[in-house]
Amino acid sequence: MGLEVDSLYFHYRDRPVLQGVTCSMQPGEVIGIIGPNGAGKSTLLKCMLALLKPQRGQVRWEGIDIRSIGRKRRATLQGYVPQQAIVTFRVPVMEMVLLGRKPYIRFAPRARDFAVVESILHYLNLHEMAHRPVIELSGGERQKVMLARALAQEPAALFLDEPTAALDIAHQLEVLSLVQKLAHDQGKLVVLVLHDLALAARFSDRLLLMEQGRIFASGLPSSVLTTDNLRRVYGVEAEVRPGRFGPEITVIGLA
Repeated sequence: MGLEVDSLYFHYRDRPVLQGVTCSMQPGEVIGIIGPNGAGKSTLLKCMLALLKPQRGQVRWEGIDIRSIGRKRRATLQGYVPQQAIVTFRVPVMEMVLLGRKPYIRFAPRARDFAVVESILHYLNLHEMAHRPVIELSGGERQKVMLARALAQEPAALFLDEPTAALDIAHQLEVLSLVQKLAHDQGKLVVLVLHDLALAARFSDRLLLMEQGRIFASGLPSSVLTTDNLRRVYGVEAEVRPGRFGPEITVIGLA
């Protein structure tokens, strides 16, 4: 069954943000959520995570309302990497990642908790900086630490909100290649909110294109990223060509 979003409505006071969103996502997929600013992308992600409570509709994991699942259990199902983690104290990388084991720790970390963290640090090539304070790391390194902390929860699904924001090209490719590998090799559901359409086309198995709180189009990147869709949703004229890594988009100007 995976993750199901059923007729989701959400508003802040009198401002509607989500208006009847329905979609489904399966383990092993990378789902990219795209759309202009204010389309409802991050709000949809937070409703999926039960961080926000919709006024109507339901989010289900394997047929169970996500809000009926206890917070501790939910933390073993869903890992979350926010847009930018603000770290203001000198916590070492190892301890930051160990925080992801909190759902499994009763009194103190056990050997398995340290083994999981050590394995993830090696997987993400963070082991050499395990004892460095997170606050001293670059933006790309810090984002990888937040990903490591989410992975330490051993979740079935991973949710990332603008994971490449403020990262250079090399770190963008590294982070997205890693999460794509997690989906395809380990069968995790990965949900990405992205602004960069080229990255979304390259690393997503399916795209959800949002406009004004609704899903305007969904499907393979080649069927979603069309000249007509870009004109109608983003208000731009663009050339779209098939490429080796998915649709290649050249924006010509405003529509």
